[in-house]
Amino acid sequence: MAKSNKLFMKYAMKETMHQVLGDKLFYQLSFLIHHRRIANLKHPRSFSDKTVWLSLYDRNPEYNKYVDKYDVREHITETIGEKYLNDCYGIYNSVDEINFDELPDSFVLKPTHASGWVIACPNKAKLDIEDAKMKLSRWMKLNYYNITGEWVYKNLQPRIICERFLKNEEESGLTDYKFYCFHGEPRFIQVDRDRFANHNRTYFTPNWEKINFELGGCPTSTNEINAPENFKDMMKIARTLSEGFKFIRVDLYEVEKKIVFGELTLYNGNGLLKFNPEKFDLLIGDFIKI
Repeated sequence: MAKSNKLFMKYAMKETMHQVLGDKLFYQLSFLIHHRRIANLKHPRSFSDKTVWLSLYDRNPEYNKYVDKYDVREHITETIGEKYLNDCYGIYNSVDEINFDELPDSFVLKPTHASGWVIACPNKAKLDIEDAKMKLSRWMKLNYYNITGEWVYKNLQPRIICERFLKNEEESGLTDYKFYCFHGEPRFIQVDRDRFANHNRTYFTPNWEKINFELGGCPTSTNEINAPENFKDMMKIARTLSEGFKFIRVDLYEVEKKIVFGELTLYNGNGLLKFNPEKFDLLIGDFIKI
C-alpha cells in the first residue's frame, strides 16, 4: 500500500509539472533527466529525438482510437479480423460496475485510457479485491496525458476493460513480441520474456538474427530464443497495422499456437528509454522519415 501511495504521489507531481511547463518544456525536462541532454527537435536524428518530435508535432486526431484499449478492438476487427482479439469479459464506466463474483478465476483488468496500468489476476482466490478497487479508482481519476505529455491520451474516456488472462505454461509470464514498424515495414522485433521473474528483452531482425543492444536497462536473455511458430503471419499483421504510420509498435502474442493482438504503441517509451550501445539510437532513428 505504501509503495502504491508513493507512486500516485509521483503521478501528482508530474501532473503539476506538466501544468506549469506545458507540453514542450515538460518533454524537454523529462528528456534531460533520462538522457542528460536536450532533445533535438529542429533537426532530430535519433530514435529518441524523433519519438518526442512525433508526439509534439504529428497529431492526427485519428490516433486516439489506436491507443484506447477498448476502441482499438473495432480497428483490429476491421483491419485484420476479430479472431485475433483477446476475449473481453466486460467494459465498465466505473469500478462499482465490476462484479468480481461473476468474473472467471483468472483475468486482467486495465484502464482503457492509459498504458502500463494493469491488474493481472492469475488466481482470483488470491486477489486482494479491495486493493484492486483502490488502484482502479485512482487510475480512473487520472489523465495519462497530464502525467506523460503524450497528447494522444488527452481526450480519452476513462473506462475499465476486463480480458482473458493469457499465459504460456512453460514460462513465468507470457512472451510478448513487439514489432517496431517504420512507414509500414517491421524493422526489428523485441521479445519480452519472464516478465514476472527474470524479465529480459532480446532483439531480432526480420530474418530472426539477434541484434546486440539493450533498451531501457532491461537485460538480454542468455537463452536461445526461437522465432514463434506463426512468425510469418505476425509479420504480415504488423505490416497491415502499421500502414500509414511513420512509426508504430505492434504488440502480438502467440498462445496455444494462435496469434493474439496485444496493443499499438505510437511513442515507444515516450522517447525516454536509453539505448546501450547508444549508437543504436541513431541507427534506428534513420528509419523514421519526417
